[in-house]
Amino acid sequence: LSIDYLRFQSTQMLDLFKMEKRIIEKYDPTTLVTTNFHSLPNKMIDYQQWASAQDIISYDSYPAYDAPIYQPAFLYDLMRSLKHQPFMLMESTPSQVNWQPYSPLKRPGQMAATELQAVAHGADTVQFFQLKQALGGSEKFHGAVISHANRTDTRAFKEVAKLGHDLRKVGPVIKNSQTKARVALIFDWSNFWSFEYVDGITQDLKYVPIILDYYRQFYELNIPTDVISVDDDFSQYDLIVAPVLYMVKDGLGQKITDYVANGGNFITSFMSGMVNESDNIYPGGYPGPLKDVMGLWVEESDAILPNKDVKLAMTTGDELTGHLIADLIRLNGAHILAKYASEFYAGTPAITENTYSRGKAWYVGSRLDHASLRKIIMHVVDDVHLSALVKEQTELEITKRQNSAGQNIYFVLNMGKGKQPLPLEFQKGYRDLLTGDSPETLLDSWDVEILV
Repeated sequence: LSIDYLRFQSTQMLDLFKMEKRIIEKYDPTTLVTTNFHSLPNKMIDYQQWASAQDIISYDSYPAYDAPIYQPAFLYDLMRSLKHQPFMLMESTPSQVNWQPYSPLKRPGQMAATELQAVAHGADTVQFFQLKQALGGSEKFHGAVISHANRTDTRAFKEVAKLGHDLRKVGPVIKNSQTKARVALIFDWSNFWSFEYVDGITQDLKYVPIILDYYRQFYELNIPTDVISVDDDFSQYDLIVAPVLYMVKDGLGQKITDYVANGGNFITSFMSGMVNESDNIYPGGYPGPLKDVMGLWVEESDAILPNKDVKLAMTTGDELTGHLIADLIRLNGAHILAKYASEFYAGTPAITENTYSRGKAWYVGSRLDHASLRKIIMHVVDDVHLSALVKEQTELEITKRQNSAGQNIYFVLNMGKGKQPLPLEFQKGYRDLLTGDSPETLLDSWDVEILV
């Protein structure tokens, strides 16, 4: 009933939006109509349901000062993937916000880097809230292009002006260019809702952090990733990643099975394939309609207590650490990548791989820490022959868009990591669109290069 209520709320508000849009279009049939999505995915609004009603996706980005830098990147990739086309960064702040417990100023260069991060992930335009700083009300200390001083020689104003000139310079090359990803991460609002309503096993089931565990892996490897719905076309991807796919609606299990059978590669995890769209359990063992394609069934799930962990050992000898949940797995065709190495179920399967017709499926039975999950993801990346945008390891964020002329546009961003060398493969044969010159080979914090 709670999930149905959230579906009802999202649908009713969407109906209101559509009504308002029809009224606008009666008087202005040509101007694009949108409504701005906001921040970490809104639990009351199914953005994927709303996307088709938007003429263009628009998004408000206000990452907290202590948010990991891959979190806004994830949200930009989600916005781009909603319609698989460029989006608008509708709102952002040129300096600071008013609503955090601590609201530090953006450091010199940080504002431009964070705006260009949105462009790197698919934005074709960036805007600010607000133009002039409010004189009263709760947002009077929210940053603005023109501050209370009413001057144009302030640091924030000059940085915004410079960004505008830079965007005008590079815009003709970048506008309408696309991101081509061979990896897709599933984010699904019905799973978002249902997963966090689970009453049992552990109270610490949070959907977004677990999704981000997996997104972070591909972000740090500089492998382009779409963030898609369960209704998207899977066939365009070499790898589909679907952690905690708790709710599998009617037909989705067969869709995943067919995708793998036709040569696709699929990752899922603990707490997957457990319930249908009405939040009722699939009898016969988890992961329900995914049992055959995963080649296993889950008998029980152990709750790992806070500040505790469970040890795992890969067949290669590498040691792993898991948290939150440990699935007790029975094999039915899959083979073992890692076994548990602690608790009473030590020696039983923890992470598996299953060859299914022309494709493969992997199951991760616990929430692995970052270093442990990296070992599993690297195994999959190597198996699927996925290519990163840069060969050498780097702390820089690197993304790529391709314009209609087939020209590759590489964004190289130092998102506050201190001085970082430009990867060798970009040091010759490329031009920085922002300067018109060869790229600098050492990027300081918040430096950005756009290379063609």
